[in-house]
Amino acid sequence: MDLAQPYSEAINWSRAKAVVEVQANSNRWNAWRPQKRRLERIVSSICKAHRITCKLSFLYSHPTLVNNNEMAKLVRSVAVEELSCKQDIVSFISLAGEDFSEFAARVPGAFYLIGVGNPEKERQYPHHHPRFNIDEDALKVGVEMHVRAALRYLNM
Repeated sequence: MDLAQPYSEAINWSRAKAVVEVQANSNRWNAWRPQKRRLERIVSSICKAHRITCKLSFLYSHPTLVNNNEMAKLVRSVAVEELSCKQDIVSFISLAGEDFSEFAARVPGAFYLIGVGNPEKERQYPHHHPRFNIDEDALKVGVEMHVRAALRYLNM
């Protein structure tokens, strides 16, 4: 390399491509607009500063999953009163995308998780872990929760 040459001419640049993916959820379809404009402005400025081009594209997916308060109370009361598991109830907030959000946006609903881990059976690994293996005894709890919640809802 000839160090007397300008840096940009001394290196054989090849075309490179960078892909940045961002997941942004909202329970309102138009809430992302100000953030989208801001992201476009920031990315365009960075690209301009480095004399590169950029192309932004946005993929719109499911709305954020928001439980209906009344349905969430119903499910919680079933877990506490019918299944006697108050000590095992944990509040959980997640921004993960979930298909159920499409239903919950249209009709009152509640999304809840059933713990399926059991260290005594070496079933303690989380979902998507290569060693994940459900404790099938937990399926009984899930079925019972669904049935009892549905019966309580129908008797309201």
